[in-house]
Parts: sequence; structure tokens; C-alpha cells
Amino acid sequence: MRTKQTFLLALMALSLSSYPQKITVDKISENRSTDDGYFSNRCEIDLKLSGDEVRKYKSVKIGKITKAVDQQGLDLIDPEFSGSYEDISNTAAIAKLKTKVASRKASVIKELAGEIKMYNPSESNGGIMKIKDFAKKANTNLTPALSDTKVIYITKESYEKIKKDKETTRDAEIQKLPKEAKEVALLLTDLVDAFAYVEFSGKEAVFIVEGDKSKLVDMYFENAAGKRLDGNGSMISGDVNVYYFNETIKPTFRMVLQIESPTSVKTIPFKLTNIDLP
Repeated sequence: MRTKQTFLLALMALSLSSYPQKITVDKISENRSTDDGYFSNRCEIDLKLSGDEVRKYKSVKIGKITKAVDQQGLDLIDPEFSGSYEDISNTAAIAKLKTKVASRKASVIKELAGEIKMYNPSESNGGIMKIKDFAKKANTNLTPALSDTKVIYITKESYEKIKKDKETTRDAEIQKLPKEAKEVALLLTDLVDAFAYVEFSGKEAVFIVEGDKSKLVDMYFENAAGKRLDGNGSMISGDVNVYYFNETIKPTFRMVLQIESPTSVKTIPFKLTNIDLP
């Protein structure tokens, strides 16, 4: 009997140590209406993570929702929802999510399950990638280390070259290029028309970001001394990313990518039941 009790206590201790974070519902904002408008029909839920383990990370988000049903059995998963990272403060973190609205007769969300990601990037764990002198490397893939994502810097001069190549270079000639160069050349010529609306003043950084973007958390820029540049807005249209600044882009500036690497992210499964609706 004593052996059995010791085993159960050890099993409980192992379970608690495996999930040192506590996940609870912090806030629900919900509207149900016969109107089709967004503000008339919405359900936004804040999940709170707390515990000492949380302090090891800088931001948190909902990775995915695997189940969301109300007491009537209605599926509440919103296929358009995509979680975004929120900064962690002190020992608590808030992960925000959206679901479809529950049925009018429902008073609880019967089950809500999924995954939460906690993120702590550094250069040593692969979560931060700094690319020096990126402004000197137009029309080339700046991220060959990322097998499924390409980031290509575009300038006014390189854009004009792309246009000229598209007009004069036959596809057969592109096919003769090495694999990496061929992929970039085909991508650039396919997207040449996307840059027609960009006014190249020298105070913007223009990129093509192509491939799997789900693990690309952030992109920002530093001067040669490592000081983060103050941005003046940005625009993203398809694969074209434009970042505006109050100063001219210098050859010594660095581009910094924050990436979800295997060792910079911790994924935590969660399951909550019988969540009272407002």
C-alpha cells in the first residue's frame, strides 16, 4: 500500500513539473446578434499564463486552436483566426484568441483546446538572425539558412534591372542558372509588376518575403552601432514588404529577423472546459 502511495505522489509531482504554467481565462468579450456585422457577432477570449516558467520568455501567443465547442455542440473554431505575439510583463502573460459566436441558447463554451507558444529569441538559440550590410546585397536571397523562406532586398537600381531582365532575358536562359540563382530570378521576374507603385526615395527598405512566413515573427533594422532605427510605418502587400524611415538607408545598416526556431519556442497544450459566457 505504501509503495502504491509513493508511486502516485511521484506521478503527481512529475505531472506538475511538466506543466509549471497555470492557464486560466482572464477575460471574455462577446456579442451575439442577428446582425451580420463584425462588432455585432464576435467572441474574444484572453487566456492568462502565470508561473515562474513564464518569466523565462518574452512574448506569448495562441499557436493553434484544435477544439472549440459550445454546450449545443456547435463548432466555434474561426478558420480566419491567426494568433500574434503579445509581450509578457512580470510573471503573467496574456494570449488572445477569437472564436465564432456560440449558439443563442448556449451559456458556456463546453471545451476550448489548443496550443500556446512562449517565445524567447536570441542569436544563440537561432531566434534572432542579424544580416549585416544587407543594403549591399540587392536581388539575392538574404536568408539561405532558412530552407523554406526567402528574403530579398530590392532597390530602385535593382528593380530597373529586374524590369530589363524580364524584357530581354528568355526563360531558357534563366533555366541555365544554378538552382538558388534560378529560383530568385524567376521569383523576381514574376513579381516585377508589384513594384510599380513603390516610390523609391532612398528612405525605405523594400523586400520580397516568399515562402513559409508562419515562423517569421518580426523584422526590424539597426544602425552600425546596434541602435534600433525608428520606423515611419510599413506596408505589406502579398510578398512585398516596404518599411519607411526618416533617414536614408545606409550600406552599414543591419536587418534583424526574429524567427521561431525549435529552441526559442516552447509549445504548451491546453484544455479548458465549461467556460461561462457573459
